[in-house]
Amino acid sequence: MFTRPVLSDFAAVVREAARSALPPITPVARGEGLVLSFAQQRLWFLAQMEGVSQAYHMPMGLRLDGVLNHQALRYALDRIVARHESLRTRFVMRDGVPLQHIADAHSGFALQEYDLRGHETAEAELERLTGEEAGAPFDLEQGPLIRGRLLRLAEQEHVLLVTTHHIVSDGWSQGILVNEFSALYNACRAGEEDPLPPLAIQYADYAAWQRRWVSGEVLQAQSAYWQQTLTTLFMTLLAGWAALLSRLSGQHDLVIGTPMANRTRAEVEPLIGLFLNTLALRIDLSGSPSTADLLQRVKAQALEAQQHQDLPFEQVVEIVNPPRSLAHSPLFQVTFTWNNNEAGELKMPGLVLEPIGSPQVTAQFTMSLLLGEQDAVIGGGLAYATTLFERDTVERMLDYLRRILDAMVKQEYTPIEHLVLLGNAERERLLVEWNATQAEYPDRSCIHELIEARAAASPDTVALEHGGTEVSYAELNARANRLARHLRKQGVSPDTRVAICMTRGIDMVVGLLAVWKAGGAYVPLDPAYPPERLSFMLKDSAPVAVLMHAWIGEQTQYTLLAAAGFAPILDIEADAMRWNEEMQDNLPRSETGAGPEHLAYVIYTSGSTGQPKGVMVAHRGVGNLAQAQIEGFGIDADSRVLQFASFSFDACVSEIVTTLVRGATLVLPASETVLAGEVLAEVLEREGITHVTLPPVVLAGLPEEAQLETVRTLVMAGEASNAALVRRFGHNRRLLNAYGPTGIECGAGAAFRPQPAFAQCLWPDRNHGVRDDAGVRPAKRAGAGDWASDCQHPDLSARRAWSAGAAGGRRRDPYRRRAGGTRLSEPRCIDGRALCCRPVQQ
Repeated sequence: MFTRPVLSDFAAVVREAARSALPPITPVARGEGLVLSFAQQRLWFLAQMEGVSQAYHMPMGLRLDGVLNHQALRYALDRIVARHESLRTRFVMRDGVPLQHIADAHSGFALQEYDLRGHETAEAELERLTGEEAGAPFDLEQGPLIRGRLLRLAEQEHVLLVTTHHIVSDGWSQGILVNEFSALYNACRAGEEDPLPPLAIQYADYAAWQRRWVSGEVLQAQSAYWQQTLTTLFMTLLAGWAALLSRLSGQHDLVIGTPMANRTRAEVEPLIGLFLNTLALRIDLSGSPSTADLLQRVKAQALEAQQHQDLPFEQVVEIVNPPRSLAHSPLFQVTFTWNNNEAGELKMPGLVLEPIGSPQVTAQFTMSLLLGEQDAVIGGGLAYATTLFERDTVERMLDYLRRILDAMVKQEYTPIEHLVLLGNAERERLLVEWNATQAEYPDRSCIHELIEARAAASPDTVALEHGGTEVSYAELNARANRLARHLRKQGVSPDTRVAICMTRGIDMVVGLLAVWKAGGAYVPLDPAYPPERLSFMLKDSAPVAVLMHAWIGEQTQYTLLAAAGFAPILDIEADAMRWNEEMQDNLPRSETGAGPEHLAYVIYTSGSTGQPKGVMVAHRGVGNLAQAQIEGFGIDADSRVLQFASFSFDACVSEIVTTLVRGATLVLPASETVLAGEVLAEVLEREGITHVTLPPVVLAGLPEEAQLETVRTLVMAGEASNAALVRRFGHNRRLLNAYGPTGIECGAGAAFRPQPAFAQCLWPDRNHGVRDDAGVRPAKRAGAGDWASDCQHPDLSARRAWSAGAAGGRRRDPYRRRAGGTRLSEPRCIDGRALCCRPVQQ
């Protein structure tokens, strides 16, 4: 009627359906070779693969208050089992093929009775037995596959529990069971004969008919539809319910499983058995459809699928042949069930009846939404895999569902992606409370000025240690001042760049500090980089001078000479005599003109998605980072911080700046030392390192006996941590999991948690999940020093930046929030390539 509203067209369809009518279902001979239906075969196969599972148990419970006729109850249950062969069926193997074996009609109902009268904790025992009954495993080969327990709590108070396995029943069948039980109980109680009419066929007859029928032209016609519709599916989708999960997942091609009663023939309507069939509905949400557009798409897809519903789901799976996994069902992992089955009318004179809910302990799918209508109110529930989702996440999803349904009713022509999901309270929490990171910090100082203040306060404190050599803060400051004055004569001024190509050591730190004091920004170059990368970085950053060591290698020196253009190349050791006579006093800001808004450094990205990009960061942002990490990492004047990261990585900025701004000691191992395994463990112990930042993969490579006894703060960065590392190294120290995109500033997030997570903002930065329609989607960070840009294209970068009350940078780093605000990262992909693959745990 929906597809043919014109009467003549509808009549034509009816005539065509009559011509293609299926043959009637007739009884087959009872023997040892009764075949399984396709649905039974699927559940039998799952039982062989997965073993005992409670996912396909169908428990019911009923509290009976009043005078119970025990004889009538047993008669009703036994008669139902005798009436329905499906309830007497077990499944056996014959020559490698599963077959139905039907027990004698007088086998009876397996009912256990418990007397809880006088039990001190009767209600607690009732709860225990209810859960035990619902979860007790079935043996498909031995049977029985329907059973029950009758619990007597008082003289006139009973509880009846009945559990069937899904392989012999479905939702419709439970309504039949209730109706027949009521009729048989009341007849026996009144001394009357069985009032139910005999069944013309049994479930085994239907299974044999289905096997014969699903093999001809109709199979070929319907299988062609499913092949055309589903063969291009990507079985990585874990979403459903069209509009809602498309919004939450960002996916626009969804497959939703929808169970159908499949009782299209009159002769099977009174049977108890597994007739349920599941339709896989593929829904297209591409092109930003409105509510009206989406409703038309869903309607067309549902009607077309229903025209092909006679083909069992199990056959659809075989035809489409998707990739298989024991972790989830094929074709879809999310279902939607509209429950319009007859619940059955239970009347037992003399008794007050109250349904008892049974716990569902195993989910059949990743998520299953069940809705139904009762008394003009739509209600239901959401079953979910607890290994994948937390309860508060699912409760929020139900809130979103209610909100999006309400919006769809009111905004018929609004694009689905623009419908608001968040309530006012959640928006406030997400955008304000979880980003309340404002704090006071020295935003009017440059980094070198903070270090100068430390040198003045503690001149004799050891600032650097390298290979047995110690350098005090006073000496470090003086050496950097002399070099800075020489760099000024080479044309260094605010926002000009000076390339530094050195290995780890004291001169490396002196060089970068001198560049800052001269008013410039340093560009770190790793001597181990290929000549092509070094040449590109030099040409792209256009430095006014280059600092180097002679021992970086002839090939590297040649590359510097060829790519530096007219910039002078200074050997910081061999040419030192040229500036050793310079004044060692600090250069005032009035002389250099550099302030916190000027450039501090340029670090190049890996270039994994194209050419490396020079990311420019100002002094204000580095100062914010230093103050936040000093507090968050617990660095004090007695701390000894290991300089681990490569000079060309932004993590190196954190190690150097936080240490020197706080007045602690930075330990620089020899450049030729490979900091890994036993060597790293020895360095940490020998040097008495108290603070260290390491990638999880390096941590995992430490010897088992390594205890890291001197380490007070351990920061894991560069990739996601895991529970094993947390358990191993999380005791008796501060353990953090830090994250910070180079494109904004290093180390901007850190999670103070005993389990793997993403990042909690280090003040005063803010992290938003935003999208153009004021919903929630990929990450945005805004903070004090966001100079994220191509070194040679600052104007273009400025246009890309956008504001949220402060300077801000847009990131495509997807993440999810836990209920408490902590974020979990997800892989970031560009052009289909994952840039950072961090496992998401929820």
